[in-house]
Amino acid sequence: MSTKTKGAATAPGHVVTLAGEDYALIPSIQAVRGLNTAFGGLAPALEAVRALNYDSLARIVAVGAQARLKNREVEALGEALWALPAAERGEVLGTVADYLVVLLNGGRPVEPGDDGGNGDEPDDETDGAAASGERAAP
Repeated sequence: MSTKTKGAATAPGHVVTLAGEDYALIPSIQAVRGLNTAFGGLAPALEAVRALNYDSLARIVAVGAQARLKNREVEALGEALWALPAAERGEVLGTVADYLVVLLNGGRPVEPGDDGGNGDEPDDETDGAAASGERAAP
């Protein structure tokens, strides 16, 4: 079994196996640009994963692994994904979704408990009351 990737570092755990090949998904600006071209942005790519669109999933894997695949080879990845047992397919879907979240986070892993906020959200009930215009109890 070989790994199809251009040889750059990958975030831990973002490797999918399809048709006997490992594809290491590389969080990079090149991947973001490729997905922007293919889907019109990261949000539509994530929606395609949520919709279980096998052809889109195959395209995300090819772009993320920086694998130079012909259209027929990408189609074959979609077919290989469809042929997987449900549990294995679910693992691939989860890995691809996690990878897209890393891209949405600027290529950085998302830390447990990181809600992606900008730090302006209220921390407790007092701050929440002030933010909503209500008076906090003394």
